[in-house]
Amino acid sequence: MKLKYLFLLLAFQLTFANKTALIEGKILNSTEKEILISGLNFDLTIPLDEEGNFSKAISVNHAGLYSFYANGYRWEIYLNKEAHLSISFDQNNLYETILFKGNVANECSYLFKKFKIITDENLNPNKIYTLKEEEFVEAIDQLIASNIELLRNNTSLDNDFKKLEEKNIILITL
Repeated sequence: MKLKYLFLLLAFQLTFANKTALIEGKILNSTEKEILISGLNFDLTIPLDEEGNFSKAISVNHAGLYSFYANGYRWEIYLNKEAHLSISFDQNNLYETILFKGNVANECSYLFKKFKIITDENLNPNKIYTLKEEEFVEAIDQLIASNIELLRNNTSLDNDFKKLEEKNIILITL
């Protein structure tokens, strides 16, 4: 009888066990000693070793977008409870060297491409907000169209992520 209860307890624990996400990677030529990941009620600092490597198992309470801060850059990454994400890049050549691997790599690659669109000189929010009203509306329309096109062209994205991102495209430009 005790064995039966022990088996049920073990099965219950395995079913409802907290799953952890893993984020790791390498930053070549890093000028900092740590990276920061933040989200809603969530801030995590991960140290870099002397060669720029980092690795951390983290508890993710909800699937969604998190900010990744490294060496003066900030972009969004997508994490869920079972995410395994590897990020590597050369600080001296971020845009050409960034590489995402793992089961959320497609979503993170998409978000980085979106970051590049937003930071483009013509669509930079700091520049857009100084435009006259008509130019401002045109720039916002261009930003939305660029983001929607990017989302539609990425057919390998998780469906839940796509639904979330469709809402975010409109909200981010408001």
